[in-house]
Amino acid sequence: MDNTDKPFLTISEHSKAFFLAANTVKNRILHGTWPAKPVKIGKLILIPRVEHERVIAEMLVSAGIGIQPTGGISSTDPHQSPITRHENLLVGQKRAPGRPRPRGGMGVK
Repeated sequence: MDNTDKPFLTISEHSKAFFLAANTVKNRILHGTWPAKPVKIGKLILIPRVEHERVIAEMLVSAGIGIQPTGGISSTDPHQSPITRHENLLVGQKRAPGRPRPRGGMGVK
């Protein structure tokens, strides 16, 4: 079965699809900044494809199953999709500045 047919992917499959390191994907999931809500089966973490997340959320809501926001992403609207919530958080936010680089050449403090 090709990865394009799967609604759920593993962390390594997601990292290959987005050209990211597997640890980056795993850390973003653990910190709640990954746009899709993971499903843990035993020790295996499955993540729905980002494009399938809205469809899965709509199916759960239509079946009467509420979706609770998890991780670092929170919202006042419980019916809002995790993807939409993530996109709304990104609008208008500036990235925190990093540590300034030292000026000058080698050995100059």
